[in-house]
Amino acid sequence: PAWLSDDIRARGLRPGLWMAPFTPDPTAALAADHPEWIADWTALGDVIGGDDLILDLTHPEVLAFLHETFARFHGEWRFDWFKMDFAYWALLGTGFHDPTMTREEAWHGALDIIREELGPDTFFLAVSASGLNYQHADSVRITLDSMPVWDGMPGVPLDDSASQQGLKPTVRNAGRRWYLQDRIWVNHPDLIFFRSNTLDPTWPPLTLEESRAFCTFVGLSGGIVKLGDRLVDLDADAINVIRTLLPIYGRSARPLDVFTREFPEVWLSNVEPLDGYGESYALLGLFHWGRNVDMSVTPYVEMPDDAAPRRHVVDLDALGLGGEWLAYEFWEGCYLGRVSGTLTDEVPSHDGHVIALRRPQEVPQFLGWNRQLTMGGVLLQEASWDEASRTLVVRTPV
Repeated sequence: PAWLSDDIRARGLRPGLWMAPFTPDPTAALAADHPEWIADWTALGDVIGGDDLILDLTHPEVLAFLHETFARFHGEWRFDWFKMDFAYWALLGTGFHDPTMTREEAWHGALDIIREELGPDTFFLAVSASGLNYQHADSVRITLDSMPVWDGMPGVPLDDSASQQGLKPTVRNAGRRWYLQDRIWVNHPDLIFFRSNTLDPTWPPLTLEESRAFCTFVGLSGGIVKLGDRLVDLDADAINVIRTLLPIYGRSARPLDVFTREFPEVWLSNVEPLDGYGESYALLGLFHWGRNVDMSVTPYVEMPDDAAPRRHVVDLDALGLGGEWLAYEFWEGCYLGRVSGTLTDEVPSHDGHVIALRRPQEVPQFLGWNRQLTMGGVLLQEASWDEASRTLVVRTPV
């Protein structure tokens, strides 16, 4: 495999491995050769566990195996981006070789070994219980699997937040873990989709607006942009949406209504540009997720999934954004005028808007573009008015 990773790197890409190191297949030689390496499932594992076996992370020979395996992956095969999946099953083990160790202690010991062998410059993404990876992972998937469906999978109740998967369920989960981004690790909100499930007609197809709304959320969250489609299968509209997310602006917007809506619809980012242009500004993400739950009243009230636009009225003064602003919306490429006190915007159903708010300079100035979602958080190196030549100078890295 070293020749493969070298070939990938020679093409300007970064070679990575997607792996499941703690869950050997029952038919694998490892399980037959080393039955003493396998832990038992807890009673909870019998309910929600997978079909694979789980390694006993307290067994000294298992730990030696992890040392050897990850040294080979990184040192010999020269991969330097790793996604560890299905690892959470190891937290459901019992009957350990060392009965004095808790599952959490065993987990940390195994991850200490992995981090040691990968070194500090290798990107390590974990898919498991979030809190146990604070010291070890560069990224953690903060949601369940996403799916190419809007509200969720047919046949699973929409209010079953522990099982429901789709674009909106991903927003529900990630919207409550936004603060981890760029503080603990790089958030991984799972896959973005433009394709629909064509194999099962009971799955409602995704619209471009729905996919774009989810991409908008991912772009504002500052985390990993990961495609759930093959590039060759995407049309020009989808490619253009993906293009506007890159390069990612790595600081997350925060949801202002996370305590009052099941699916947060109002997001705010105070953008400090990363590429040299020094003007800070505010960025609002406004969404219409359709069916929602209003948690500001008791008992909770379900908002209908209506086709009418969602009318957002944002109190700018309450957000510390007093004074006058120039507002520009990204997806429609529309100047919304001068606003102060409040900002009102109507978002179509199953869609999202992104609005940049900049202070008036009373000369021609940069307000926004269609190049990157944050409209200046990245890629903008200069945007200044040259009075002598009566020219607005806008400069980017390329």
